[in-house]
Amino acid sequence: MYGSLMRLTLAPQTRRLEPIIGWGLAVSSLGLIGAALWFPFSALPKLCAFLLLTDLPCLTCGMTRSWVALTHGDLAQALAWNPAGALLCVLTLAGALYAGARQLGAPAVRVQSTPRERRFARVALVVFVVANWSYVALAGRV
Repeated sequence: MYGSLMRLTLAPQTRRLEPIIGWGLAVSSLGLIGAALWFPFSALPKLCAFLLLTDLPCLTCGMTRSWVALTHGDLAQALAWNPAGALLCVLTLAGALYAGARQLGAPAVRVQSTPRERRFARVALVVFVVANWSYVALAGRV
C-alpha cells in the first residue's frame, strides 16, 4: 500500500468523445484564452457582485486580470493578480491541446491512485483554494 504511488498511464484503446464534444471543448478553451488576449477587459467596470456587496474579494476575484496578464506574457503580474487564475489559464490551454490531440487519435491519459492519495489531493486542493483566497484578500489588488 505505501509502495504504491499515483501513476499516469496511457490507454490507447479508450473510446474518444463524440467529435462535437471533443472539438467543442478544444475550441471553447482556446476561445477563452483568445478572449483574454484580445477583449478589452480594462474598459469594463467591476462586475463582481460579492465584492460590490461585501467589499471583500470573492474566490475568483482577479482571475480575469490574471488571464489577461498571462496571455500578454506577464507571468509576474498574472501571479500577483491571482495565482490560481494563472494556473487555471495554463491548465485550460493544456486541456485544449489534450482534447484536440484525443480527437486526432492520441491515447487517453488515466490517473491511477489509492484512496489515501485521493484524500490527500482533496485536502491539498482545499488548502490551496483557502491560501489563494487569503492571498487575494490580503493583497488588496481588486
